[in-house]
Amino acid sequence: MDRYDSRQGEFRAFWEQVAATDIGFSNDGARAAYRSPTDDTIWISKPDGSERRPITQSPLRAYQPHWSPDGRRIAFMGQAPGQPWRIYTVDAFGGEPHIEKPDDTLDQGVPSWSNDGKSLVFGERRGSRSDENMSIRVLDLNSGTEKALPESEGKWTPRWSPDGRYIDRKSTRL
Repeated sequence: MDRYDSRQGEFRAFWEQVAATDIGFSNDGARAAYRSPTDDTIWISKPDGSERRPITQSPLRAYQPHWSPDGRRIAFMGQAPGQPWRIYTVDAFGGEPHIEKPDDTLDQGVPSWSNDGKSLVFGERRGSRSDENMSIRVLDLNSGTEKALPESEGKWTPRWSPDGRYIDRKSTRL
């Protein structure tokens, strides 16, 4: 992953010593979570890339880590061998990743936290169905209930605004 250095007027590697993509920072800026492109595992480090440690292990493929608002958990989309894509959460301080909605019949896409940390919004994994048939879903983490957002057909990759008022998304409609 590259970052733009405005002082130098050029793009540079985000961390010279670390292969990283899908980088996300905790709300307090004290930690980063990222995917290692060499083995599709998720790691946590300080913002400068130091003090790295893995929070997932192969053979689970893990993508797009997102910090909970309180910085205690990380949500990501993952795939175990031979299984559909699922939304997982894992304690940022260590532990086993947990599948949040294992009985879903659809491939689950990238999750984004609600501002209170009680829900995740996600779309379906692009390419698993036609774009027009995909929709955005909200998962209540306490009850495990999931609902599709009205008029969200043809949309995917949602992100919740920090204040919780809006959900932004990509769409097949222009």
